[in-house]
Amino acid sequence: MITVIAEKPSVAKDIAVFLKADAKKPGYYEGNGYFVTYAFGHLAQIKDFKELGFSGKWELSEVPFFPTSLDLKLKDDAGVRKQFKVISDLFKNSKSIICATDAGREGELIFRYVYALTKSSVPFQRLWMTSLTHKSMVKCFSELKKGSDYDDLFYSAKARNEADYIVGLNATIALTAKVATGGLLSLGRVQTPTLALICSRFIANRDFIAKPYFTPQLFLSPLSNTNFNFTASFEKNFDVKEEAQLVINTVPNSLIVTDLVTKDVNETPPLLFNLSLLQKLANKKLGFTAQETLDIAQQLYEKHKIISYPRTSSNYLSDDFYSEIPALFSNLISIDFKTDIVSSLLNSPLSKRPFDNDKISDHHAIIPTENIPDVEQFSVSEKELYFLILTRFVEAFLPNCIKTATKITFQSEKGLFISTGKVVKELGWRVVGSIDASNEQKEEEEQKLPLLAVGQSVSVIKKEIISKLTKPLPVHDDSSLLEAMLNAGKLVDDKNLSSAMKENGLGTEATRASIIEVLIARKYVDRDKRKLIPSKLGLSVYSLVKDLDIAKPDLTGTWEEKLLHIENGNYQRTVFNKEIQNYTSNVVASIKEMNVSDVAVQIKKNNASEPVCKCPKCKSGDVFKGSVFFKCKNENCDFIIFTKIASTIVSDTNIVKLLKTNKSNLIKNFVSSKTNRHFEAFLIFDVNFKTKFEFAKK
Repeated sequence: MITVIAEKPSVAKDIAVFLKADAKKPGYYEGNGYFVTYAFGHLAQIKDFKELGFSGKWELSEVPFFPTSLDLKLKDDAGVRKQFKVISDLFKNSKSIICATDAGREGELIFRYVYALTKSSVPFQRLWMTSLTHKSMVKCFSELKKGSDYDDLFYSAKARNEADYIVGLNATIALTAKVATGGLLSLGRVQTPTLALICSRFIANRDFIAKPYFTPQLFLSPLSNTNFNFTASFEKNFDVKEEAQLVINTVPNSLIVTDLVTKDVNETPPLLFNLSLLQKLANKKLGFTAQETLDIAQQLYEKHKIISYPRTSSNYLSDDFYSEIPALFSNLISIDFKTDIVSSLLNSPLSKRPFDNDKISDHHAIIPTENIPDVEQFSVSEKELYFLILTRFVEAFLPNCIKTATKITFQSEKGLFISTGKVVKELGWRVVGSIDASNEQKEEEEQKLPLLAVGQSVSVIKKEIISKLTKPLPVHDDSSLLEAMLNAGKLVDDKNLSSAMKENGLGTEATRASIIEVLIARKYVDRDKRKLIPSKLGLSVYSLVKDLDIAKPDLTGTWEEKLLHIENGNYQRTVFNKEIQNYTSNVVASIKEMNVSDVAVQIKKNNASEPVCKCPKCKSGDVFKGSVFFKCKNENCDFIIFTKIASTIVSDTNIVKLLKTNKSNLIKNFVSSKTNRHFEAFLIFDVNFKTKFEFAKK
């Protein structure tokens, strides 16, 4: 028998259907010479610090701590233990194994950790899939790779995971012990510089002082057509209104065209979506958070099988996709999507701009698959995101939008007045009608200009001074924060590190959304509609660490550069691990030397809260709200509820209602760890006062 192990149950089911492994067993499928089983994402993890020899005392004298080995263990979950036994038994009864976890760094880590814990010596191969369609599986199963071909990818993933673990725990223990307010103060390699991005933008916006400025402006009309008005603005702005008035006062009743430049401007089609670009545009157009976009995209990929692998960083397709695009266009016509536009593409030579083998790493851009969907079966959110992907897919293959740009200059006594305008000459890709498509920025309205020539006079119909105020950059939302994380390399002075971060930025395509949610779970950041607002706690932590290396993007640039070298077999992970220890020692030393007295008082004040209610378990202690939990203060009571349940941050309102009435309101967007599917339920307590789900009666 051959065991195929997927990352999630839904993918395993699709593979089992393909392999005709028809018999459903507890935790796996069987048939046609195959076992097909699955993980629930990460089944294994590095052991807790205390299990690795740490004293357990969160004191400055105990850090930095470096375990002699980073041994693994299963997650403490009955379902995980049960599934792991299934996997282990199947491995023992197989002659070979096929790793079919997600094709990337994290997918490789998930399989290798499970494989290591089973202590299996059965040889394994690698299945590298970019979509879950039948056609893709035929191709990928015929091109199985040796497992050892991906050893360096695993070493890179393992090095990243261990480094995050060592740095994050040591820094968190150090800061928590240094401030000593009784609350957890979490730090992390990506989490902390992302918090810095949010806080620095918020502070700059909050403290911004608007300043007025003044622009002389004229309303002009050609002598041949006095009904055609257009505007011209002075070449510079003024801080003092009187200076602008002096310019206006010297303008006569007519001006002469001194220069006129007309040229065609080509707007190239937008690139195909990678995950970050999809998340940014979905946030702007549809109001989805980065995490919501990822979750919906995963549904379109896994459940409906109508888009390619979504956790991709590439905006391009490989050359071998060239011949497949016409069939995908035909599918769009069959679902009546932009039929006229798509038909014109089928009758024209196919653009080669979306293809570039050199710009693809693990996966190509997000595109529709050959499966024809029944969109009426989709949820509203699934349909909206799918059509957004289809729109971008069509745009990318259309020709340039060509605009005629005109600049007319008029000489006055005090300087130049300038009129600019653009007229669309050929719609090109803009015929699709997408909003915010070019660089994800809104198009400015362009005025139409009359036909004029150098030396021709125009009438000055009206003179005025336009008064405006300078504006700060807005506080971050998901879209702008993703952009800032992507472009974090611009904040790095070192050219080599900046270059490394151009490909990676802060975090990865797969993790940026979760980093935002972690900051919210830690109570460092709150959502105000679409805005990401740092809390008082978040601002306090930022004030403490903003000058430390861990709050700067340099670390990610350094790591990503070296992790890439490890992945390519050009750097020793043992050297990398030693450098991480040195870095961790420096971070801890910096924290120990900080003066935190004023901030500690502020954090303690911010964290001080009135008791929520009496403990439902011991009936005597008071329940207080912490940063990520509600906990009984009775030393003899172990009652605690964490606010993050089934991948969802439960609101304080629902937690309090659960505490007081033993039942929350109906909560949406829980995510099953087994199926990765969304569900809604009430929270209630079991007999041991652990939370469990109660489902609404249909």
